[in-house]
Amino acid sequence: LDREGTYLIYCQRGGRSPGIREMMREAGFNEVYEIEGGLSAWKAAGLPLTGV
Repeated sequence: LDREGTYLIYCQRGGRSPGIREMMREAGFNEVYEIEGGLSAWKAAGLPLTGV
């Protein structure tokens, strides 16, 4: 992976993605974000899903 790239990390409920995000940041990836609350929160907010 390109350390200069931008990445969005997510899981179903937001329990695992924060740890992965931190691991990536510690490894030198600066633009790493997560969906707080996971895909469940995304769906509950009525936001669109495509190909999931």
